[in-house]
Amino acid sequence: LKYKEIESKLHAVRRKETFIMLATGVFSMFAVGLTALSVAVLIEAIANGDITFRTNLAGLIFSAFVVGFGLFVTKPLLRFLGIKNNPSDDEIAIRVGNHFPEIKDNLCNTMQLIPLLNEPKGSSPDLIIAAFENVMLSIENKNFDVIINRKNLQKSAIYFLIPFVIMLGMVSLSPNVMGESLYRIANFTQSFLPPAPFEISISPKNQKVLRGQNVTITVTAKGEA
Repeated sequence: LKYKEIESKLHAVRRKETFIMLATGVFSMFAVGLTALSVAVLIEAIANGDITFRTNLAGLIFSAFVVGFGLFVTKPLLRFLGIKNNPSDDEIAIRVGNHFPEIKDNLCNTMQLIPLLNEPKGSSPDLIIAAFENVMLSIENKNFDVIINRKNLQKSAIYFLIPFVIMLGMVSLSPNVMGESLYRIANFTQSFLPPAPFEISISPKNQKVLRGQNVTITVTAKGEA
């Protein structure tokens, strides 16, 4: 029963580590993609390009996400699916043992010996059980999760938040310019008229007057005619 408990702890550590690695990869991919998106939105806001120009920008954004997926998500995803790079119980046990000087490789060795209890020939069952009990005393109250590196997840989350906040800030602070630029890139196959080089304002806009009453309306133009 205790052997199964250790085995379950090793499996749990592997699952946690795999999930953290996958989350790290996803954050990194979006960090790359959102950085490309922010740059593309800024460029389009300045250039106000045609369909070909915006298609190239959309292709740049798509390529950034594809590259980010290939670099950061593929490997942990294959491990998550159990296809490749999935460490064995022995490899996890060795890493746990290396973290605790009093355990070292004893955990891995003992985990390999326990199945031999069912063999008709081999090591003495009494010696195997004694070695296992010693290891159980050594790992009691030990947290196997210490082998998981969470620093990369924290870094990738920060790298994701930086372009996300920048992108959100640009669109929120300048919705008429950045928001429309993002809309044009999202609809890169459509044609859009360039904005007028001038802006007309009329004052007053909502003044109530009686019939026949004279009112002065002021029209102001800003920019280039």
